[in-house]
Amino acid sequence: LKREVSSLSHAISLLGMDQVKRWVMLFLCTSDGDKPLELTRMMLQRGRMEEVLAELLERDNPMNYFFVGLLSQMDALLGIPMNELLEQMPLEAKLKSSLTDYAGEEGQLLQDVIYIERGEFNLVSSGLPEQFLQVSYRHSIEWANQIVKALV
Repeated sequence: LKREVSSLSHAISLLGMDQVKRWVMLFLCTSDGDKPLELTRMMLQRGRMEEVLAELLERDNPMNYFFVGLLSQMDALLGIPMNELLEQMPLEAKLKSSLTDYAGEEGQLLQDVIYIERGEFNLVSSGLPEQFLQVSYRHSIEWANQIVKALV
């Protein structure tokens, strides 16, 4: 792309839904067998968790949060350092800083999701009650498991 992508909906409008689906499936399924399926599941889980929390916090465009959560482990999937990967991706600077510095609303929520994954609920800054975080976490695990099961 010659234009920077600012959101998932922007990517869809530029590429079309079918093309975006192809790219997502390509990223999630082309690890040449050298990356564990668990990494794909974790990427999906993190994306869904960030999206659910964004919905609970009534943030605009929750799918953008899913996009950031999903991309947050793309470096591990592709075996490329995140900074190098982001140089190659036409993403808006705001989204890039969300992934590298946990900046902005998407980045702060990504940091919270990582804390939740580690069980460090006391470090979460979203202000949501811990029981909401736990239910959201369990939901995202189940959702990711269903997607991976459908892929396999």
